[in-house]
Amino acid sequence: MVRLLALAVIAALGLSAPARAQTALPEGFYGTFNGLGLSETMADGKVVEVKPRDFDVTIAKAADGGFTVTWKTTEYTIKPRRSRLDAEDEKVTFAKSERPGLFGEQKPGDLASGDPVYWARVSEKTLDVYRLSVGADGRHELAVWQRTLDGDQVNLVFQRSGEITRARIVKGTLTRIKQ
Repeated sequence: MVRLLALAVIAALGLSAPARAQTALPEGFYGTFNGLGLSETMADGKVVEVKPRDFDVTIAKAADGGFTVTWKTTEYTIKPRRSRLDAEDEKVTFAKSERPGLFGEQKPGDLASGDPVYWARVSEKTLDVYRLSVGADGRHELAVWQRTLDGDQVNLVFQRSGEITRARIVKGTLTRIKQ
C-alpha cells in the first residue's frame, strides 16, 4: 500500500527519471550558500521550542539538465549542562520531468522500505524541495524547503508537518559564498 502511494505521487506529478523537454534549473540557484536561521517547533498551534540553526547548501548542475542539492543543517540546543549540536546531512539529485518546472528524484526512495520520496518545483525565483516520508505504521510526514533567490542571498522557509513528528517552521537567510 505504501509503495502504491509513492508510485501515485510520482505518477501524478509526471516525475520520471527518463526526462523529456523541460528547462533546466535557472543559473542563479547554482552555488554554495551559508547562513543562519531560527527553528520553531509547534504543539497545539503554539511555539514550544525555538533553536538557532546553521545552514550549508550546495546546488550544482547534474547530467541531462538535472541538479543536485546537498545540505547540512546544524541545530543548537542551549540548556544548562545539556547543550548539544545536532547535524543532519542530505543529498538529492533531481532529473527533469515531463512537466515544466517539476523535477523528480533521480533514484526515487521506496516508501515501503522507509525511504523518503523527493521532488522539486521551480517557480520564477523560488525552488521548492519536497520530502514525503511514511512510517512503518503508515503515518506520514511532509517537509518542504522553499528557497527564494534575492541576488546572492537565498531566503529559506522550511516547514514540516504530518503525523510522525511535531510541526516545525524554520526561517533563515543564506548568502552565496561560492559560484
